[in-house]
Amino acid sequence: MDLNTFQVINYSHQNLVDLTGRILNVRFPNIQLPDSTTNSAGSMGFVQYRAKPKTTWAAPYQIKNTAYIYFDYNTPIVTYTTLNSILIPTGLHKQTETIMNLYPNPSNGSFTIELNTKEKQNIQLFDMTGNVVLSQTIENAKAIIDGNHLVAGIYNLQIKGKEGVANKKLVIVR
Repeated sequence: MDLNTFQVINYSHQNLVDLTGRILNVRFPNIQLPDSTTNSAGSMGFVQYRAKPKTTWAAPYQIKNTAYIYFDYNTPIVTYTTLNSILIPTGLHKQTETIMNLYPNPSNGSFTIELNTKEKQNIQLFDMTGNVVLSQTIENAKAIIDGNHLVAGIYNLQIKGKEGVANKKLVIVR
């Protein structure tokens, strides 16, 4: 990556950022997060950043990223390594209107999904750790989902059908 283009673009709490070589350190001093069993949504923190690829890179190229999360002086929690690929487009894909509407969002548990197709679609809802917490099929373009068993937090909703895959974030509040 061209580290001269590095920018922090969003974050959950005030932080200190230090980029030295290829190592990014983000510190959240005095963040005072509650434990996840007391307040799941409040126990999360994040930093979002961007950087442009070097102009000398040629596609396809893969970028690997692993995070080490430290709480106080404890042993770090090591995240799964993500793999992002820069590919060469082989053609243009016809862009259709939004594949789904999701409401209300944020939700108190129950939410509605409306699709722009009546073809059967598979939905999966993932928690922040990547676990599937809900799996269902929609056959008639609309479904009211009972997610009252879900804890407060941010989820990734994935819809799979013949036309491809679509993702949306869902926020559950209590």
